[in-house]
Amino acid sequence: MREISIPMLASSYRSGLMVRRCFAAVVDFVVVFLFAALASPLYLDRGAAAIALGIALIWIGYHALLEATLGATVGKWLAGIRVATAAGDPPGFRRAVVRSALRLVEVNPVLLAGVPAGLVAERSEFKQRLGDQLAGTFVVKYRDLSHTLPWLRISKLPGPHANFLERPVSASRAAF
Repeated sequence: MREISIPMLASSYRSGLMVRRCFAAVVDFVVVFLFAALASPLYLDRGAAAIALGIALIWIGYHALLEATLGATVGKWLAGIRVATAAGDPPGFRRAVVRSALRLVEVNPVLLAGVPAGLVAERSEFKQRLGDQLAGTFVVKYRDLSHTLPWLRISKLPGPHANFLERPVSASRAAF
C-alpha cells in the first residue's frame, strides 16, 4: 500500500476542487476590493498607474500574508481548502508571493476571470495552476488533510471541519 502524500491527495480531486477554488477566488476578490476601497484615500489623487499598483500590492499582500502563515485566505478558509507544500507545511512567504504575483494574471477578474488558471489546473496532474507549479504548492481540502494526514503541520492549523460546500456524510459513511 502506498503512503498518502499531499501530491497524491491533490491528484485525486475532480472538478469539485475547481468549484471550491472559484468560490474562494470570488470571496477573496470581494475582501481585496474592500481593502482597496478602505485604502482609497491614500491614492485618490494619484494617476491610474499608482492606483493599479496600489491595488496590486494589496492583492499580493493579502494573499501572500495569509497563505504564507495559515495556508488559507478568507475565501479558502470558507471553501474548506488549504495551500500546502509537498512536505505538508504552509507555503511560507516566498512561495506565497510567487503564487500571488501570478494570480494577478491567472485569476484576475478583469483579465479572463480566472479561465487561464482553471484550464491549467484542470489539465495538470496535481490540479495546480501555473502559480502553484512555479511555487511548488498544492491546493487540498482541509477535511481530507485532517482525516488522512493529521500529523502534518498544515493539518494542525485551525480550519473548518465542514462547510456548506461539503456533501453531507451519510450515516453509513459516518461510521468509518
